[in-house]
Amino acid sequence: MSTTPPLRGFTTISYWAADLEAAKRWYTELLGIEPYFQRQGYCEFRLSDYQHELGLIESTLASHQNKGAMRLTKTLDKSLQMR
Repeated sequence: MSTTPPLRGFTTISYWAADLEAAKRWYTELLGIEPYFQRQGYCEFRLSDYQHELGLIESTLASHQNKGAMRLTKTLDKSLQMR
């Protein structure tokens, strides 16, 4: 049996943001870096030595299939704001 873990990390993770500008400011403050890539409705940060990517996508760009994930994200956002 292999001793190498089957999951060694992520390359890109993206989150929906109801207010992209507010999310961009929040992550900039949290991470201490500016986004390295920006387009209308999207921005991306590069993290760590491996240059993993954290993307933020404006939620108005979501398709119908993503509505369930967006509801979960809004619920998590409200929970974090209460802390």
